[in-house]
Amino acid sequence: MPRTRAAKKAVAAPTEAARPTELEVLVAVAFDQELEWYFSYAEGAKRIGNVSFLPTHESKRLAAIDDSPEATMRRGLELATAVQSTLGAMPAHHAGVLRAVFTPRRWPNAVEREFNHLSAIVVRLTCAARPWPARNNHDGLETAAAHHLAQQLAHDRARPAALRKTARGLMGKAVKAYVYARAKGGPVAESA
Repeated sequence: MPRTRAAKKAVAAPTEAARPTELEVLVAVAFDQELEWYFSYAEGAKRIGNVSFLPTHESKRLAAIDDSPEATMRRGLELATAVQSTLGAMPAHHAGVLRAVFTPRRWPNAVEREFNHLSAIVVRLTCAARPWPARNNHDGLETAAAHHLAQQLAHDRARPAALRKTARGLMGKAVKAYVYARAKGGPVAESA
């Protein structure tokens, strides 16, 4: 029987995506720790020249070599400088996505539950779609947008799947840009 235009094309069964290797998982965890450490602590500590803590993966690595406070401070400054240089070398919009994701903030529970680590990006997308949400007292725009989003989630008007997809795309591009810029910058000198 000949196929007609109306006949549906056979759809291939979805293949399971290749699972990341152990090394890929370790690198991803290290980058997450590195960026969280930088935005929540090291960026400010570097301004005063006193980076006395390291992200977990780096702290463990350095402990095997030299866990003295001097070595930790030296490595902390090196790593903070490397992250700062990497962020400066990548497109500003990608660095902004990473800053939004890794800067510690509290979001309404409904937003956190629905979007998890993508919450900051989704809140920014909400700000872009509705730049002047109603605000109470001294609420900032992001806080007001987050509360507006929480209300939309409660009334099933938020389109979370579309927001999540857009946020994942922005996050993926930002991470790729960071990895590329970090690799392009070369390895940071090991502290002895």
